[in-house]
Amino acid sequence: MPESLIDCADLLRGRLRNQRGLDLEEYTMTLGWIFGYWQGALPYTYVCAVSGVDPETLQDVILNNARLKADLNEVRRMCCGSLL
Repeated sequence: MPESLIDCADLLRGRLRNQRGLDLEEYTMTLGWIFGYWQGALPYTYVCAVSGVDPETLQDVILNNARLKADLNEVRRMCCGSLL
């Protein structure tokens, strides 16, 4: 697994464990990258394709965890806005 995906998994684990010192800006950018809100140097789907990892793996982890999903919803509001 490429280092970028391992770093993503580490950030998600840190958030789940409420790790002190977690870089929230990097974590927010990572959530946005995983869901395609921004591409970064290389798109998430490309990194997954090259490494043979199903791109839905980390997405499923995020969507099936209440804390991570709430964070994703906040990222979505920040980058896409809200009609409310």
